[in-house]
Amino acid sequence: MTPIRSAGAPVAPPDFPPPTGARVPSWREADALAPAKEYALDARRGGEFGLEWLLGDDGPHAHHARTLLPRGRFAKLRFANRTYRLHPMHLHGAFFKVLARNGVPVDEPFWRDTAQWAQSLVLFGLLGVYILNLRHFAQQLGNPFWTHLVSYLNLGACSLNLATLTTRFVYPQFSLEGRRLWIVGLAPLGLARVVKTKYWLAASLSLGVTLGLILLSCQMLEMEWHRTVRFAFSVTLMTFTLTGLAVGLGVLYPNFKEDNPSKIVSGFGGTFCLVLSFLYILASVILLAFATPWHQTDGLPAGQVAACLGGFFLLSVALGGLPMRLALRRLRTFEL
Repeated sequence: MTPIRSAGAPVAPPDFPPPTGARVPSWREADALAPAKEYALDARRGGEFGLEWLLGDDGPHAHHARTLLPRGRFAKLRFANRTYRLHPMHLHGAFFKVLARNGVPVDEPFWRDTAQWAQSLVLFGLLGVYILNLRHFAQQLGNPFWTHLVSYLNLGACSLNLATLTTRFVYPQFSLEGRRLWIVGLAPLGLARVVKTKYWLAASLSLGVTLGLILLSCQMLEMEWHRTVRFAFSVTLMTFTLTGLAVGLGVLYPNFKEDNPSKIVSGFGGTFCLVLSFLYILASVILLAFATPWHQTDGLPAGQVAACLGGFFLLSVALGGLPMRLALRRLRTFEL
């Protein structure tokens, strides 16, 4: 990561609200201003995949360019693409807005944030509030029925958080490749392997967040160790299922016209993914709840337990595996 510097000294990332209501200079005003910095975007043969992206004459993108901008004021940057390709690039450390493309004014009603920190902070902030309030449930639960009910409501809450993560951050990943997708398709890895890599990376990160959340919440609810282990295994299977659903539907319903993740998710594919995720979570929690006794001390009939657990497993495999299978099959005939 390129360090953020102020007056020549490295500083921590800024903590400020998104400039939703800030006034951006109009294109007419911005056109009269000289750019604070102009970057030349270029490319050349070479590198591991046969193509290296260049940032001016400073070498590959791995070197990152650093620009000192005035604090508390707008600064104009210009990027000139010397290639005939769509050149990938990122801006870090600031919110920004596109003023023009190829000299044509662009009136975007939203700010861009490549790191999506604002939405991440809201999501994890709500999670923090939820976790901090779990201790009050543990102090007031004395009836086994309410303990059982709250434990499965907690499983549902953790799973809904997982569905939010996969739909918001995993589903748009394939579409965000945009028109650059043909470059990925021509690489030695191939599209299928790239999608599989996205799946395993997203599943690993999501599992780390959700598994930690379920273990922490079970501890704060003072659950028995065997029930904690059961919920940990359940949420692990649900993580792979919801990740497969998001990645698969992201390939089946791509939107290459948008480069804003929020707009990609708000389309048909993203809505369909979210609805299926919620229905799956509801069915899974009900099946798992009916597979454990609520009042009986002698346990449940073996047939009921096997049917509920088997139904949960088959539903998970089908909902997570089928979209991935269809997505990989589509990639074989995908037109770049």
